[in-house]
Amino acid sequence: MKTVAIYERVSTIHQSEEGYSIGEQEERLQLFAKAHGWIVTGIYSDPGYSGGKLDRPAIQRLIKDARNHVFDAVIIYKLDRLSRSQKDTLYLIEDVFNPSGVGLISMQENFDTTTSFGKAMIGILSVFAQLERGQITERMTMGRIGRAKAGYFSGGSRPPIGYTYQKAENGEKNTLQIDEYEAMQVREIFRMFLEEDLSFKEISRRMHAKYTTRYGDWTNFSAIPDILRSRVYIGEVSFGGKWYPGIHKPIISRDTFLAAQKKLEKYSDSAAGRSSLNFRGAHLLTGLIRCGLCGSRYFVKSYRHTLKDSTVKWYRKYTCYAASGNNRNRTGQTHCDNVAVPLEELESFVIGQIRDLAINSGRVDAIASSQRREVHDDGVTQAMKAKLDDLNRQQEKLIDLYQVGAIDISAVRKRADTIKAERDKVTKTLAETEVKEKKANLTVAEAKRKLEGFEEVFQSGTLDDQRSFIRALIDEIVIFPGNGASNYRVEIHWAFVTD
Repeated sequence: MKTVAIYERVSTIHQSEEGYSIGEQEERLQLFAKAHGWIVTGIYSDPGYSGGKLDRPAIQRLIKDARNHVFDAVIIYKLDRLSRSQKDTLYLIEDVFNPSGVGLISMQENFDTTTSFGKAMIGILSVFAQLERGQITERMTMGRIGRAKAGYFSGGSRPPIGYTYQKAENGEKNTLQIDEYEAMQVREIFRMFLEEDLSFKEISRRMHAKYTTRYGDWTNFSAIPDILRSRVYIGEVSFGGKWYPGIHKPIISRDTFLAAQKKLEKYSDSAAGRSSLNFRGAHLLTGLIRCGLCGSRYFVKSYRHTLKDSTVKWYRKYTCYAASGNNRNRTGQTHCDNVAVPLEELESFVIGQIRDLAINSGRVDAIASSQRREVHDDGVTQAMKAKLDDLNRQQEKLIDLYQVGAIDISAVRKRADTIKAERDKVTKTLAETEVKEKKANLTVAEAKRKLEGFEEVFQSGTLDDQRSFIRALIDEIVIFPGNGASNYRVEIHWAFVTD
């Protein structure tokens, strides 16, 4: 005998007046199941939830139970009770119910995916869903092009280093406003690159020793060339690979920027430049992948394969630096047995994982929760922080004593120098010994907003757009040797880890 689950949803009290109340849906579906001789194993109710998205508690439990084969079919009053999004409806049918052998039956529309007619309806829904996605992408693209032509920056919730967001006078759009502290850092990067002729790594090292931004502490040297190449700093904005005059104030003069581009181009044309400045790479995941065995970074390597007819074919794989015998790995490893991963295969997998998050935003919450990391503190960190607090209090007391005339300026200077030297030492020790929890680049809400632009970026965006999109969502990708059918295992560390 067939076992079924009842799913019911109502978003507003007004729907009760139209015959869609939770109680009425359940009563009719119970009678519907009884008339067919089905056993109802569970009732999943989402009262007060919109059907526009899948981040509803009952629908998430339904998805989990369907994958665990708790029931044979799901019955609903109408298709729009399940979801008002064709994309989400197709996701539930094709990616959740069908692979689990679970049917979907709508009482009002006589829609049953266990029948030939119901399966045909899936194809019709797919056509309309594709049309809907295309129209949405087209509208969004036109809107963003218009916004860029009007001079507005379209970079999501994260303004570039050196700027903050400020509401425009019309109250409708955000504009970029200079953050003086970070802008000073941007100018310093250009100065060190042009005047001192420092490498990206050396610039990064010096910036890390002095400054921080709202996004980090300059430990990742790939941020340096990104800043040097960004035309945002000369007052321009971009969309789709094209740049337009912006309405924000520039941080760098055009002459300084052009001088930096000329120097970057000169280095890129040389063999030495290619080895030291190949920071972007020509591939989607360059710089994100780390070896799970030795900790080295992965890079793209071309492999030659000679066929029986002597035809030579080349194919590319993401490869561990140490495993390749390359001495550029940053861990000191000289050998590693980890596997190389086919480029197209890994990139397709990562894009698929992001697409799944874009379709089912409920997974973002689940991932954020599961990636919560514990911080283990042996007491050293707290002791160092307490010492810093004590030194700060001493400095404040010193200022108070000077203001009331209890101590002269020479004594203040001498004691202040002593406090500063001690504080610098404590700060350095704290940085070396503190066990730091990995912080999320994005909140869960920001990640969900970012994911709403998935279709646009991966249908019409440039490689740089796609690379930036992925880097906003993923901290790193770790490759381990696999078991069984697959010779490797992928672990994605997402950027929206909760505290």
